Amino acid sequence: MKKKIHFLILISIVLTLGGCEQKLTYIGQSRIVERSENKKPKWVKRPPKKDKHYVYFVGDILSPTPTDRLAYKVALSKVSHFINAKATTKFQSKEAYKNKGESAQLLVNNYIRVVSKASIKHAEEKGHYWEKIETLNDKKGVDTHYHVYVMVGVPKKMILEAEKKLAVQKDD
Repeated sequence: MKKKIHFLILISIVLTLGGCEQKLTYIGQSRIVERSENKKPKWVKRPPKKDKHYVYFVGDILSPTPTDRLAYKVALSKVSHFINAKATTKFQSKEAYKNKGESAQLLVNNYIRVVSKASIKHAEEKGHYWEKIETLNDKKGVDTHYHVYVMVGVPKKMILEAEKKLAVQKDD
């Protein structure tokens, strides 16, 4: 009797452990098969609030390799957008006040001219994380890719300098 109970317990453990792996059953279904860390960092979903010295941005990208170069560039583009959005808002309100009669097209043209002039210096990678993901494709095969995240910290001082530089360029 004890042998039967031990045998049943052993079978139930084996079946339970065997069922832990998520199986891909429909086209487009994905699963994470590997991670760079045991637990996804909190900053992946929400970057830390700015602190005394830095403002933080997260870039992410789907890639065939776990390289963080492109995710870093995405984070830098978010920094640029942040700087330009703040500077453009200040610029647009100044222009609208100075030239009430001019069309909105002038503001759009000035914005397009200025957007490409922001430069980001001293951005530091503060963290990176990746997940290897398998997705069932329509040929009953599995596609593998990585979701790569990079957190970048930019010194507040550099952001203020870039905003000032944009403001000067916009006045020209």
